Amino acid sequence: MMNESAASTNATGNETDSDDYEYDWEESSNIFFWDELVPTLVVYGLTLVLGVVGNSLIVFTILRYKRMKSATNVFLASLASADLLLIIVCIPVKRE
Repeated sequence: MMNESAASTNATGNETDSDDYEYDWEESSNIFFWDELVPTLVVYGLTLVLGVVGNSLIVFTILRYKRMKSATNVFLASLASADLLLIIVCIPVKRE
């Protein structure tokens, strides 16, 4: 059986079970630069809203009306649905 005092020290003799940390939360907190963040949020927000609305209307229109089901329009609906998935999945998780 291992001695408890030996289990709490490592090879250099430092204690590993200590809760004493020197960590300053104020130094490490993220600082947002709002003059850079606001235009980015506006552009991504507009891209998300316009992309979802526009591509959803294309897919809805082609699926709803029978006379719109030509080969070209089915291809456009396929592109719109792929673009819709790209906008919904990739735009919200975009990181710099």
